[in-house]
Amino acid sequence: MHPITQKLLRLNHAEGFLQAGWPPGAQAALAENAAALRREIEPTLLAQFDRLRAAGKEAVTPVIDGACQGCGVKLSLAVRSALEYMSGVHQCESCGRFIFLGPSSPPKTGIGAGHGVEDGELAAANPPAANEPTPRL
Repeated sequence: MHPITQKLLRLNHAEGFLQAGWPPGAQAALAENAAALRREIEPTLLAQFDRLRAAGKEAVTPVIDGACQGCGVKLSLAVRSALEYMSGVHQCESCGRFIFLGPSSPPKTGIGAGHGVEDGELAAANPPAANEPTPRL
């Protein structure tokens, strides 16, 4: 995860706990932690973060199996690749949430495994001729 995205995620958690009033007795420490994180994050990113939080959304969410867990939209291959290489702070193309690569699903098997080609995508891109059986992936 990109270091700035990690700070945004920590800020998202701290402010969520503050808003919920949990844990009791730790509010001052959480507020101090949130303020320190805010000082470390660039203002344009904070503005987007604050817009998302004001709309009642989690501002930072994982991408699992290629989909934003905030809105469920499958992200482009370019964004998924950029997340794998931690090349900056990224946002969902659909909902605008800040995204990071979440826990992965079991490794893909079959043709194209590990090469950015989902099992069904290869078959859909190369349909069999009318007299050929459909291949199993």
